[in-house]
Amino acid sequence: MTSNLLRAISLLDNIDRAIILLWLEEKKYDEISEITGLSRSAVSVRLVRVRKKLEEHIKKLENE
Repeated sequence: MTSNLLRAISLLDNIDRAIILLWLEEKKYDEISEITGLSRSAVSVRLVRVRKKLEEHIKKLENE
């Protein structure tokens, strides 16, 4: 992983950080749901939002 990605992940709140790290470990949505206590659909929605946040954070970090 690039250092900007790691920095961007560190800027996320705890639940979003947990979700993206589990996803990066190639956990299935059902597994992430069980671990986090969120519904499978909530995990799916949050992953879309988290990836968008990461993209925005990385762009900001690259412009620093």
